[in-house]
Amino acid sequence: MRSPLALTALAVFISVLLFISATPLKTTFRVAPYLQFGTKHSMVVLWETEEPATTRVEYGKSRMGDDAPNLSLHKELDGTRTMHEVVLEGLKPETKYFWRVVSTLESGEEIVSEHSSFKTNVHDSTAFSFVFYSDSQNNPDVWGKVSTLGWLERPNFAIHAGDLVDRGGHMPDWLIDFFPPANDLMRRVPMYTILGNHEDDDANYYRYFHNPAPEYYYSFKYGNAEFFLVDTNRPVTEDSEQYKWLEQQLAGSTATWKFVVHHHPPYSSEENDHGDSWVGSTSLGTHARNLVPLYEHYGVDLCLFGHVHMYERTWPLLEGGVNQKNGVVYINGGGAGGGLEQFAPTRSWFTAKVKSTHHYGYFAIHDNMLIFQAIDQEGSMFDSFQLEKSGERLAQSHVVKPPPPQFENETQLFLGSTEVAFNAPFEGVDIRYTTDGSTPSSSSPKYSESFTLDASTTIKVASFTKEGMRSRVMTRAFEKASLQKATKVSRPKKGLRYAYYEGGWSKLPDFSSLEPVKEDVTESIGIEGNADNVDQIGLVFEGYVEVEKDGIYTAYTESDDGSRLYINGEMVVDNDGLHGRQTRSGQVALAEGFHEVRIEFFENGGGEYLKASLVGEGFPKELLSTGSLFHK
Repeated sequence: MRSPLALTALAVFISVLLFISATPLKTTFRVAPYLQFGTKHSMVVLWETEEPATTRVEYGKSRMGDDAPNLSLHKELDGTRTMHEVVLEGLKPETKYFWRVVSTLESGEEIVSEHSSFKTNVHDSTAFSFVFYSDSQNNPDVWGKVSTLGWLERPNFAIHAGDLVDRGGHMPDWLIDFFPPANDLMRRVPMYTILGNHEDDDANYYRYFHNPAPEYYYSFKYGNAEFFLVDTNRPVTEDSEQYKWLEQQLAGSTATWKFVVHHHPPYSSEENDHGDSWVGSTSLGTHARNLVPLYEHYGVDLCLFGHVHMYERTWPLLEGGVNQKNGVVYINGGGAGGGLEQFAPTRSWFTAKVKSTHHYGYFAIHDNMLIFQAIDQEGSMFDSFQLEKSGERLAQSHVVKPPPPQFENETQLFLGSTEVAFNAPFEGVDIRYTTDGSTPSSSSPKYSESFTLDASTTIKVASFTKEGMRSRVMTRAFEKASLQKATKVSRPKKGLRYAYYEGGWSKLPDFSSLEPVKEDVTESIGIEGNADNVDQIGLVFEGYVEVEKDGIYTAYTESDDGSRLYINGEMVVDNDGLHGRQTRSGQVALAEGFHEVRIEFFENGGGEYLKASLVGEGFPKELLSTGSLFHK
C-alpha cells in the first residue's frame, strides 16, 4: 500500500501532466528570420511560418541614448503566406539598424522574433571583413560550430560556395541541418550563396535564398571589391551562357579586388575525385578550369570554391605556373561539415598549404591590403597569408583585352535565309568579322548593321579596341537545313513505350545489350511513375512526337545524371555523364507530322532528375509532353 505522501506526489504529477496537455504550445517559426543580399541602401529579410500568416518587419536606425532598440519603422505585405520575403529599401549606407519580424496567424496568434541587428554595405573606402564557407551538407554540429565562430569575428557578410545541404529536395536538410545551426550568423549578416551539386538545383534553394536573376549566377559589390558567383553545375565552356556573362562582367569591373566564387575546384589535390592517385594519375581539378583563362586575363585575385571536403590554398598561379606578382590564388574551403577527404600521396605543383579538417575562412580588406586566415572548428588558425597590391598588381584592375561580341541569333539552323547580328560588349570597340573561315583582323569587314545569309556559312567575329587589342574569336557555323520528312504512322496510340533497367553506370550503356527489368507505356518522360528505384537505374523512352508545323525546333534534356535525345535516329542532344542537374540542347529541322523520338537516361546516385522538351521557333507550345507523344 502506497503512503499518503506518495499518493499526494502522484496526484500532483498527474495534475501537471493534465495542465501541460491542456495548454496549447506556442507557435514558432518554421525557419527563423534571416538576412539576404544586402546593399548600401537595402536589406532582404526572409522567414517561414508553418501556417499562412501576415508579413511585417519592424526596424529602425540605432540611436545613442536609447533604452531599447529603435523599431519605429515598419514594412508590411498584403495578404497571408507561409514564405515571407521583405526588401527593406531607402536605407543609409554603412549604418546599423535593429529589426524584428511579426507574423499574425489566421487564428489571431502573433509570432514575434527576438530583435536583431545588421549594418548596410560600407562605403568604397571603408575596411571590411567577411567569412567564407562551403559544404556544410548534413552535419549540423560542425556547421553550428563554424558558423558561430564566424559570427564571433563580427564580419560584414558571409559567402557560401554550395552544398549547403545534402539533398536539396529533402526538407529536414533545410529545417534541421542548415538553418537552425546558422541562425546566430544569418540573422545578423547577409549570406551570399551559390549552388552546389547537392542542392540538385531544387526549388527549395530558390525559395530560401534571394539573389539577382537568374540567381544561379550573379555579382555584387562590397567596399572596393566585386564578387562574381557562378554555378559550375551548369556548363562553363567558352560558348556557355555563364562564360560569356562572366567575361563581360570581369572586363567591365573597376574594383580593386576581384573574387570569383563557385562550387567545383579548378585545381585540387584530392586523392581520388579526379582519378585515383594511389594507383594512377589524376586531372588535379575539374571542368571549372575552363574559367581560368578569364581569371588570368581580367585580373581576378582570388577564386573561392569547395566540393572537396578539405582545405587547400594554392600559390598565385598564372599560365600553368606559379607567378607571385600577377597570379590568381585558389582556395578550397569545403570544410563546413561534409565528411573529410584526403590528399594525393605526392604534392601538387600548385599547392601552398593543405589540411584535412573542418574549418572556415576569414578575410579582412582595406584599400590595397588583404589578410586571410583559415580557422578550424576549435577556433585555431592553421593558415594565413597577406596580399598587397602595388605597381603591376594594381594594373590587374584594368582590362587587358576586350571581351568578344555576342551573336544575337539563338538558332544556328535556318530555312531559306537568316539574319545575323552581333551585340558589342561595351562602347568604344569595333566589331570585325569574316565569312571565309579566316581569323578576323583589324582589316576585316567592320560590322555596322545586321546582314542576311542564304547559304551555310561559318562566321568568325572579334572585338578590337582603338589601340588594336583583339578579343578572343567567336565562331558560329550557320547551316541551311532541309526539313526532315515526317513518318506515316497508322493508328497511333497515346504515350511512349519505355524500358526500365537496373545497374550502376558512369555513362549511358548500350541498352540494346541489356535486359530490361520491366517494359510498359507512359504518357510522361521522367523518373516518377516509370522507375521502381531512384538510384542505379536506366530508362529508355521510344515512340513518336507529333509536330504541328514545319520549322526549326530546339530539343532539350535536363537531367541528373546522363541523358541523350534522338530524333529520327539522329542524336540531337548529348547530355551524358555523371553530373548534377544540367540542361543541354540541340536543333533539328522538322516537317509537320510524326517523327521518331528516343530518350535514354541513367542515374547512378545522389540527386535524380529527367525532363525532355521540344520547342519550335515562334511556336511556344512545349512538345514531348502529354498530348504530343505516341507509339504504334
